[in-house]
Amino acid sequence: MNSITSNIEELQNKLNQMLIQEHDLTKAYTISTELDTWIVKYYKQQ
Repeated sequence: MNSITSNIEELQNKLNQMLIQEHDLTKAYTISTELDTWIVKYYKQQ
């Protein structure tokens, strides 16, 4: 479960930085989709 939460935190940070700096919406969408996947995995394991 630690790997799931660390992946969630890492993707959240990456998404925040992309939205602040790059404004690349395609990459931001890809990361947010991956983040959603990890969040679902997290809640399924609880």
